Amino acid sequence: MKILLVDPPYERLQNVKTTPNYPLGLAYISAFLNKKGHQTIYLNLDWDPRLPAANPFSYRDLMNRYNLFLKETATDSRHPIWRDFENVLKLYKPNMVGISTSTIKVKSAFRLLEIIKRVDERIVTVLGGHHAQVFAKEILENVKELDFVILGEGEQTILELVNALERSPQADLHVIEGLVHKDNNCTVFFNSRRPLIDDLNTLPFPDHCYYYSGAKFVRIPIMAVMASRGCPYSCNYCSTNNIWQRRVRMRSPRTFVEEIKVSIKNQKERFLSFYDDCFTLNKKWLLEFCDIMIKEKVQINWQCITGVNLLEEAVFRKIVQAGCRKINLGIESGSERILKLANKNIDLDTVRSIFRLAKKYNISTAAYIMIGFPTETEYDIRLTQRIIKEIHPNWVYCNVLIPLPGTPFYDLCLGLKLLDSAKAWRGDTVKNIVMNFTNVMSDDEFLRLVDETFTICYRINRNIVNLIKRTPLKQYMVTPSLIFSDLKRTVQYIRDRNA
Repeated sequence: MKILLVDPPYERLQNVKTTPNYPLGLAYISAFLNKKGHQTIYLNLDWDPRLPAANPFSYRDLMNRYNLFLKETATDSRHPIWRDFENVLKLYKPNMVGISTSTIKVKSAFRLLEIIKRVDERIVTVLGGHHAQVFAKEILENVKELDFVILGEGEQTILELVNALERSPQADLHVIEGLVHKDNNCTVFFNSRRPLIDDLNTLPFPDHCYYYSGAKFVRIPIMAVMASRGCPYSCNYCSTNNIWQRRVRMRSPRTFVEEIKVSIKNQKERFLSFYDDCFTLNKKWLLEFCDIMIKEKVQINWQCITGVNLLEEAVFRKIVQAGCRKINLGIESGSERILKLANKNIDLDTVRSIFRLAKKYNISTAAYIMIGFPTETEYDIRLTQRIIKEIHPNWVYCNVLIPLPGTPFYDLCLGLKLLDSAKAWRGDTVKNIVMNFTNVMSDDEFLRLVDETFTICYRINRNIVNLIKRTPLKQYMVTPSLIFSDLKRTVQYIRDRNA
């Protein structure tokens, strides 16, 4: 069977790119289906190498971008991305299209489904991802263009679905674990949930994804890898455990190193992002991985995501030797009260200590910050501003809380009547990208604090020392052409900012 897997557009519809993103979920499914004899390609519709990097400098900037996204996902939008997708369907002629979506992207996923069935109603449509986990029933009942929803990990479930449909259109679908489907009367059936994959080493290395340009598929170099799946924590704002169920599974260090070697063969930058939720969670595993990287002289630079409570000086020493150049740390708030409310089990003294260690070992740091938690006061936000200035990371990712369906904060906001869940399946709870869920501050007061916090982060991100720190000198020496492409993106960004 010919299968097209699609990551829906979001930032591309806003004409910006806030951070490099290489979604891996569909890349693993694509590789798995291809290994099993099917013809599969993975199309990343949110990728456009011409887009300038963007850094929010006001709440209005974010809101204007999101309003543009809403405009371009409406059925009357004439954005070229929709025409390109229609051309892809006609060129590739898939029997099935699988789409993975988050809550923030679901409106563009629905637009893709409309286009698919308009081009050829015989194409089987499948939806997966975090948003589909929560609203499978509502979406199947209301979106006539959707045929199936997959819960949990998708590899084995979609394979069994493809094989069943190839055997017979009337195949018994009730036996396929992890599948949600409907009959001709739109009665929705939930099959039993599929157990998570025990041994991740059995999965093939992820496929490349492609973008569509000039009537052809252009391969995107692999820029991200994962050594594990799952997170043992349960932060109240995070939806990841809707799929992983707080169960962490790790591949062997040897297998992961082999994937790294394969991934950098056709990549100019020789830089990889490790997308694990907590890369330094298992110290024994980490030390074995680093020892292999050092012994075999795998010459790459890499970054990872981890928690401040999962780092210590011995870990810093080892990961630097193994090529780590950047760590991304979830701080979220400078208020102990808000951290407890968010079930974020970190200590601010530990935060300060870890950022000092990062400076000692010359590792670039990025801090994830969030404001707008339920019951958050001006004092709480001032504490967050203070911790940002105190730790002074090399980059700050600052976000305003969006209560994601399936999380405790979503339920809390429903209870406080801060959300309308009537059309939540359609993504309508996200009326804008900056909303006030504090329930204790006026909108004007909250938005003023948002702008203040963005300004602090923007100044850190554009600090000349941090710009130099983030400059990929080794990458430029290996591939000088990167200098000109980065300069071009920077100039375009400055023009857009001034406009």
